[in-house]
Amino acid sequence: MEKIDFQLEFLSPMHIAVGDVIYPDGYIVIDNTFYKISLDKLFSDPEWGGKINVRGMDLVSVRKRIYEIGREMKTRGVLDKFTEYKISANNSIEKWYKEKLADVHNQMEIHPFVRSNNFYVPGSSVKGAVRTALLEDVAEGDKVSECWGKCKSRNGKVLSALLEYCVIDAVKERNGRISPLFHRTVFNYLRVQDIRLDGENMAVYESANLSVRANKRNVSMVVEATKFTAGGKKIISSPSRIILDDRRYKQNVRESFSLKDILTTVSNVYKGKLKQELNRIETLGRNNTEMKELIEFYMMLAGRSDNMSRGEYLIRLGRFCGVNFATVGAFRRKNGGKESKTVNLAFGRWPFGWAIINTEL
Repeated sequence: MEKIDFQLEFLSPMHIAVGDVIYPDGYIVIDNTFYKISLDKLFSDPEWGGKINVRGMDLVSVRKRIYEIGREMKTRGVLDKFTEYKISANNSIEKWYKEKLADVHNQMEIHPFVRSNNFYVPGSSVKGAVRTALLEDVAEGDKVSECWGKCKSRNGKVLSALLEYCVIDAVKERNGRISPLFHRTVFNYLRVQDIRLDGENMAVYESANLSVRANKRNVSMVVEATKFTAGGKKIISSPSRIILDDRRYKQNVRESFSLKDILTTVSNVYKGKLKQELNRIETLGRNNTEMKELIEFYMMLAGRSDNMSRGEYLIRLGRFCGVNFATVGAFRRKNGGKESKTVNLAFGRWPFGWAIINTEL
């Protein structure tokens, strides 16, 4: 087994979706802090559960009552007793929260970051970003077009999973149909352990969808995401490990590479994608006043990626990275698909998902 220990350094906010939401009766925002409330503990408490008494109240009244009780609990120093976890929320989030409490048409949903006992980045998310980069590295335009035609189902829909195997020649053809050869791909022998995050390095963000042509920004959702390196303070994860079963890998895959070879290829692909993204944003946002700060941020990212130290590798993962960073999206673009004309930004300022894999611990 080949193993490399690493940490993630977050260069921009990262959101890993759970597929669930937190409704406003399950959280409060007070003094720039988001509190995820344990409703079971709260309602079963003899003192505070009796004070809530939401029976017969409408939605807005319930929201306001929980907020009022939360403020009282904080004043008396007992709020943490009923809190599952708490993370940062800046003035903008607190203002949004207070303004929307009385808006019955706003569901005020928070999209949480994946979490067990702690927040964590699933190893499968890192492995997926590695897979995307390795596939894009070998996927030339003609090869993608050929596989695109082969991997359609009877109704004409492209079978994305099969497309990936076809691009790297890990398929067999029989009677005009193709099927994957799982043992012929490096992904079958690669494993990444989950990456634990400290709650102090998490925050609540607005995710805004910015049209780079129309100079228009719309808040699409509110999410939990990582903080990121800024002002000289690095935001890093706990140590984790990437593992390659190199013995079985070399037995079954025609071309074999070390973990460092794989990470170098991945980093080079994301460096290229970062520069493409910067060029795209500079071109489309030339006359867009809201794009100036974003362009400056991307220039900072490009400078950081060009000056990485030994053992550092660039990567991008998580939600809101855009179709150009999804595997099938990249294949679609190489097969003549159009570029996306919108970007998802934290607070309308920062792109999501950029990080560095640091193996020099």
